[in-house]
Amino acid sequence: MAKKINLGIFASDNIQKATLSLLADLGIRMEVRSHQQIPIPVVVAASLGETPNEIQEICSKIAESYLAGIISEKTFAGNDNVVSFEEACENVGRYKQMMVFAVDFKKEAKVSRQDIAKLTRILNRASKSAPVVLVCRYFDEEGRLALSLCERTAYKNAGHTGEKAGKVNILRGINPSKPHSGHIRILEEMRLDKKERTFETLYDKWFGVFDVDILTDQFYKELQNWFYWASSVIDTPLLNTETDKQSFTVKLLARVIMCWYIKELRGANGENLIPNSILGFKEKEKLSSILANTDNPDFDNSSSYYFGVLHNLFFNGFANYNDSCEFESVFASGFDSSILLHVPYLNCSLFNKSNSDQIELNTANLPNSLFFCNSENDGLFIF
Repeated sequence: MAKKINLGIFASDNIQKATLSLLADLGIRMEVRSHQQIPIPVVVAASLGETPNEIQEICSKIAESYLAGIISEKTFAGNDNVVSFEEACENVGRYKQMMVFAVDFKKEAKVSRQDIAKLTRILNRASKSAPVVLVCRYFDEEGRLALSLCERTAYKNAGHTGEKAGKVNILRGINPSKPHSGHIRILEEMRLDKKERTFETLYDKWFGVFDVDILTDQFYKELQNWFYWASSVIDTPLLNTETDKQSFTVKLLARVIMCWYIKELRGANGENLIPNSILGFKEKEKLSSILANTDNPDFDNSSSYYFGVLHNLFFNGFANYNDSCEFESVFASGFDSSILLHVPYLNCSLFNKSNSDQIELNTANLPNSLFFCNSENDGLFIF
């Protein structure tokens, strides 16, 4: 039986040591050859002649950065050949090596997906000879882990050496202390078994796992499965046919996706337009600060999240049907429900109340398990 991937080390240990531990769990064993940090602006300037201002700004958010290792055929032969970045860059040609950078962002820094993408792309531009994988730790309410790599294509101009850095694929938002099953599944797919320990296999497998088309197909397949399951579970007195239930589920899904999109936008104060504390997590345990009775064995079957959070966001936040929250009885003691109203007004038909939305808490079945995982089902927020 394969060893369990230990992400917990990222919650407490040095980013370089934690990255090497993760690589070992994925079937790639390397030793620490140097504890010396490698300043990314210096690396970029040495290769490209200068470091763009936007990259310098991102790098100002970094606390520590290391070249964790260089993976090649010799790595799998037990002859770890970690060399300097400068030496590795001299080996221009077919992928005989892959660099792994480990970056630790400052705890107070606000790090966006775009920051990680730009950093990954510039490192791949600087490394003309080999792809670069970036492992980084950043912080929101707690430490998070992200892995990113960059698609590379041949230059059309024969005068260029190496390859052109293209689209960046990122796996982010990993909670090292309580990793989500979806994140663990992707990391497990990156693991090499004994028969696969060659560089070519590693390259094909990792880039296959991160292939945007494959991930997109998987996402929509899982979303489709959730839709059919949800439409069989959702029930209210106003949904009389299967078509009614599916139509309601489509609207619910569209509204939630819109909320997640808005949540990623930031206001003039730099804060998310919808706070992460109400719509930025997948762990059901965090609901105890929002909803009452989360320790009740029947909590998964209650409809408190839909009526308390989503209903108020949809109709009293974005649509302004009321200037106060409804269904206050579902909230935890001390929770300030007005936070659900402090969102932008949207003049949008998506949040108009239709007849099917005129439902009451005790007459509808929109269980919390629709949104959060339990032992039997994957909720919507797994995606």
